[in-house]
Amino acid sequence: MRNYFEALRLLRQSSSVEIRSTVDSFTPEYLADEDDLSSIMLNDQWREQYRRVHLQYEAIAAAVNSPAMHDSANTHSWDKRVVEFTPVQDTIELPQ
Repeated sequence: MRNYFEALRLLRQSSSVEIRSTVDSFTPEYLADEDDLSSIMLNDQWREQYRRVHLQYEAIAAAVNSPAMHDSANTHSWDKRVVEFTPVQDTIELPQ
């Protein structure tokens, strides 16, 4: 899964206005290379679902990087799947 927030150089908590402004500032060539970035990030419902999935991947990345997990079997190759989702301390927010 591609980390669109990182591709846009934005935080997951960025507002719709910030996201739209940032997407609009990129060239069409850049956006063409990013598959469905603009369609997901400019659609409120899709973006909210993407935020939730992004949060899940970040949590998985935190678990994979946990010292307690180093001796565990990595049956789903999570270390390769979450490579773009390095967790940032204290940034995982819970829905209200």
